Amino acid sequence: MIDYLSSINATVKIRIRAHRNVFVDHLGFVKGEAGWQIVSKIWHLESVVDGVADPNAA
Repeated sequence: MIDYLSSINATVKIRIRAHRNVFVDHLGFVKGEAGWQIVSKIWHLESVVDGVADPNAA
């Protein structure tokens, strides 16, 4: 989800799965001369998926 706060500010919410962990990231972007850049990140471990084989498990 992208939320444009203005022509030079935006926030992005993404959900990422890394192995059994599901994270939600909130990223803050600012548009400058070089384009869009991430200026902040907040993350949260939303859940751990049970019953799924972890290929990295010993």
